[in-house]
Amino acid sequence: MDEAIKILHAKTDTLDILQRILDYYKRVPKEQIYVHTDKPYYVSGDTVWFRVHLVDAVTHTPISRSRYVYVALLDNAIDTLVQRVMVKCDSDGVFANAITLPRQLLSGCYTLAAYTQWMRNFPVERFFYKQLLVVGNTSLSGFQSEAVGLPVRSRQTP
Repeated sequence: MDEAIKILHAKTDTLDILQRILDYYKRVPKEQIYVHTDKPYYVSGDTVWFRVHLVDAVTHTPISRSRYVYVALLDNAIDTLVQRVMVKCDSDGVFANAITLPRQLLSGCYTLAAYTQWMRNFPVERFFYKQLLVVGNTSLSGFQSEAVGLPVRSRQTP
């Protein structure tokens, strides 16, 4: 009999803990962002088209708590902000926009970061991060030869 009471109390305690967790998430909602871009790599001067999905971090269902999403392009080499845009949610609940890469942007690995103002209350590890490879105009032919594995012949004009 004592064993059955202990099991009953354990189940009650577990349900109580689960209810407290659910209550916490209702009071302190957690947002999660996913960003889709049109390409995995870009050339300086290209436009990075993106679409942002804002979901509840627990249920993974779309939410509309935040009206704006901030998308930033960060230079990994010198740890600086290259560009940032504030994207407003449209009537369909979609965040979509673009960032035009500067023509003088050097080749390298850049990070696309996305977050809401609410997410800034939590550690930055909760932001969305995506690596973007950017190839400068001057090194485009070398990039193509490495990507395909074939030599690129340059045309000489008379």
